[in-house]
Amino acid sequence: MESRILREGYVRFGGEGAETCRAQLGKARLPLPYYISEMLGKETLDTRNRSISKGSHGSSSTSYQQTGRELLTPDEVRAMDNTYAIVFIRGERPVIDKKYDILKHPNIKLTEDGGAAPYIHHPGLTFAQEDLSLPFEGLDNIIIIDEEELSNEKDR
Repeated sequence: MESRILREGYVRFGGEGAETCRAQLGKARLPLPYYISEMLGKETLDTRNRSISKGSHGSSSTSYQQTGRELLTPDEVRAMDNTYAIVFIRGERPVIDKKYDILKHPNIKLTEDGGAAPYIHHPGLTFAQEDLSLPFEGLDNIIIIDEEELSNEKDR
């Protein structure tokens, strides 16, 4: 599921299955623009029409009408400038914002893209017991006490 989403052009932030924040990052392919358009929702347009007839018995009428329209149609989503992103955050209204150029970040020099040495992750570092500066000599010296003994120790 995650790889399909990434291939289709948006990133999901949060844990597995978490959908707290989504970002539409680039040009979208079908059917994603329809999904984005649906997630954005609709807006209500208030329209007022006024007609005036002139003549011997002139009259006028005004009509009010409300219509719904998608905030962005699928075609408008597809045609969006690639320098903008749509961000969805749960509980908030969607945001269309200009993407940040990470190459202009002041700390880019600390990354491989900015010329620094690549970061090397060393998973599973282990320490020998003698390397640790803890007063631990082994499991044989551990005494398990219950709450009553603990309260007696505190009273001393």
